[in-house]
Amino acid sequence: MSMGNARGHNRALRNTASELGDAAEKFKSDAGEAIGTMADECRSQAEGMMNTMREFGTRAGHAARDGMDHLRSSAGQYLEQGRDRAIGMEKSIEDQIRLRPMQSLLLAAGVGFVAGFFFLRRHD
Repeated sequence: MSMGNARGHNRALRNTASELGDAAEKFKSDAGEAIGTMADECRSQAEGMMNTMREFGTRAGHAARDGMDHLRSSAGQYLEQGRDRAIGMEKSIEDQIRLRPMQSLLLAAGVGFVAGFFFLRRHD
């Protein structure tokens, strides 16, 4: 091989090496950008999922509070109705005692006698 020919090959090899180096740098740059973009997308999706979960938790909390408020309100209404009925029954019984005192006294004595009979019988 002649000297001129060898120089030509060396120059061609240097050009090829330079082109490969440039291609490697471009690949490195493009890969870095792609990885950065993918990381940004992953971060964005993770934030979206966290916001969705946070919203779900907030809605679940509100629903639970609403349910408890409704239950508390219903229980209060039932308690009030029961108290009103008990007061009504008490007044009705008082009225019956006033209207028929002797009958009420005999009825109370009879109930007491029967209750006492069963109570004493259980303890024997």
